[in-house]
Amino acid sequence: MPVSQKSPQGVASIVVTLLVLLLACEDALAQGRGGGRRRGGGGGVDLSPIRNDRYSDLPSGAYDLVKGNEQTFNRLPLPIRSYVLNSLAAWDDFFPREKERFRYFFARAGEVSDGDLREAFGEAIAGIFPRRMGPRQRRDGGDGQGIGRRQGPGRRGGMGQRGDSARRRHQSPDIQIMPEQRARIDTAFNRFVYKGVDFPPALLAIAIMPGKTGTSDSTFNDSLIAQGTLLQTAPAPDLTKRWLATLLTGRDDALKGDKLVHPTLFEYHNRAIKDKTRARTLALYMDDSAPPERSTHRKYRKFGPLSVRASSLTGAAETVRQALDEARSDGRSQAFIENVVYPTLDPKKLKITKTVKDKVLSRLIVRTLLSSDRNLKLKNSFLSSLAFACLPRAQPDLMLLQLADSPDSRRTIEQLREIVQGHHRYRNRTTLAVLDAAAGRALLLGPDMPAGLRVAESLSPRDLSATLFGLGNVDAEFAQGKPVDFAFRN
Repeated sequence: MPVSQKSPQGVASIVVTLLVLLLACEDALAQGRGGGRRRGGGGGVDLSPIRNDRYSDLPSGAYDLVKGNEQTFNRLPLPIRSYVLNSLAAWDDFFPREKERFRYFFARAGEVSDGDLREAFGEAIAGIFPRRMGPRQRRDGGDGQGIGRRQGPGRRGGMGQRGDSARRRHQSPDIQIMPEQRARIDTAFNRFVYKGVDFPPALLAIAIMPGKTGTSDSTFNDSLIAQGTLLQTAPAPDLTKRWLATLLTGRDDALKGDKLVHPTLFEYHNRAIKDKTRARTLALYMDDSAPPERSTHRKYRKFGPLSVRASSLTGAAETVRQALDEARSDGRSQAFIENVVYPTLDPKKLKITKTVKDKVLSRLIVRTLLSSDRNLKLKNSFLSSLAFACLPRAQPDLMLLQLADSPDSRRTIEQLREIVQGHHRYRNRTTLAVLDAAAGRALLLGPDMPAGLRVAESLSPRDLSATLFGLGNVDAEFAQGKPVDFAFRN
């Protein structure tokens, strides 16, 4: 029969045959070395790279980082290799500072000797050993090279496949690191990476607004006050968005209608530094009493902070609540909820990506909502939990946390204080400013603040703003006001 007259069944048969041949060729090429380029007598054929090594399960950016520093990676002690691989599995959920941390590590590790590496991590990895394989594991282990090689005498990989390469990659190096050991490695890792690094000053401000039940006088206790400088008559004018706008801009005329007309503390900072990632400045607001995210000033409007408004997440919190209520009413176990329900609640489904453009932060918000039923109320518990998660990971130079006045405010302050004192980026270079608008007081805690000092003189909002600008080492071009000198006596 002429080709032009072939039946539809014949054409379909030819198409299927071609597809089978194509898949067979692709499978054969995938078994080559690396799979990226197949060389033969007639020249080479370029194919998309097929990963086939112990790093293959890493996200793309992490894979490129390790492969680009493979020689350095292979010089590391086995427990550190395991720590690095396990950590980099979360690469897609890293903030810029977290990615920077591993880039710094490989750069520094490549410059030192093996002896220096052993000295840097010897104490942290003491007592951590590779798991000993049982007889069957040793018999089936093979030479661990490539795909399709026989594993043991006359054996193929598990279940008759061409070698269980994914399993081998996960177990290479096969090290079990306990939580307390990981904490030691974390400390040694950061000490090694950041030795000699001089971080810029940091400012963390907590703005406590009046709660529904009025003002509680429990925000500061005597122990906390003894650690810093208490401004007994801090400015507490009208408690709307204008109050925060004034503090952030250092201008009484900060707002024009619903627009912020002067640059903020965050915008001044972001425009002045080379690193333009918005995670360097972070604002976590409670509700609509917060000022606009960025100003309309033409020189600064592109440099607003990475911000979250809890009030914009009402729909997301309700979707999570309904999903959990449905699963619980059906008698589902917590394990089922974590493994089946949680994965369906992503930022896109919860419509968080419409208000929070940063993918890493949006996923962190979802995890914060899921971590506690209290967080679904989108009040202090949610914002505090989000701040605790963001601070050591995003490591912002400037952060503002807005809370409602409540008995748990002091606990949040103390927990943030502990993070600041224990973190390599913040220790001895951070001012924690608690602005208690509810009580008209402010407490400044930090290396430049006299401990136990109480100041009774009255301050204008602009002067307090200028003081915060100075403590954050921010040059505010259009701000008004004068920093009070007691803030820098030390």
